[in-house]
Amino acid sequence: MKSAMVTVKSIEKNVNGADTLTWYLKANEECLLDSEKKSGRFDVIRLDSLDTGVCVEDRIVVRFDIKNQKATATNYDLPAEVVDVDWDKVRDYFSK
Repeated sequence: MKSAMVTVKSIEKNVNGADTLTWYLKANEECLLDSEKKSGRFDVIRLDSLDTGVCVEDRIVVRFDIKNQKATATNYDLPAEVVDVDWDKVRDYFSK
């Protein structure tokens, strides 16, 4: 999704197998979730004014190292894959 500032993929395991979840975090503080089994809209919340990190539903946490252009993500404290980052949107978001 071109409007996302960061895209994260995670795996959700359940009794029916596993589902790949794709989280599109947008700079307007909206997150869209997409997968084969579910979809939804959630709020993106900045962790605090001194941190360059955001969270979604106390589940997805993304931290940005803007200077070195590196991003890390977790899903319930387990590593998640950062698929894409629009660094211009990230810089704009954290400069608010």
